[in-house]
Amino acid sequence: MEETFDAKKAEFTKSQNLIERGVEFTTPKKSIFKYFSKQKERKFVIRQPYIGALDMMCFEFLQTEIDEQLLQGDPLSEAKKLTAKSAKRLAAIVAIAVLDSYWKIKLFKGILTTYFFWRITPQKLLQISIIINQ
Repeated sequence: MEETFDAKKAEFTKSQNLIERGVEFTTPKKSIFKYFSKQKERKFVIRQPYIGALDMMCFEFLQTEIDEQLLQGDPLSEAKKLTAKSAKRLAAIVAIAVLDSYWKIKLFKGILTTYFFWRITPQKLLQISIIINQ
């Protein structure tokens, strides 16, 4: 028997695997301690967030204005415009997604936001925030 390809089922399976495994990204180490460490990058993993973290991220996303149609038309220039307008807010969204705990977000969101703001390239920041949004 030949099975037909179900695109929705395949997409659902793919998204479930991403949720379980998480999305991993790295940032370069830029301090003096990088010379004493074998690793030249820091790893961060974004897993399925809790509802409270989702609520905080939704608030931040509502403050940004992402027009996906413009991104599809001219992705590079629109990514630059979007990053210039709302890079700090997108860095905060990534920080909330990484921390994913009420007290961690309250205590470390500002520090991690600044860290991501200065360590993640604009294109990478946009890619990560789009993954979080989806």
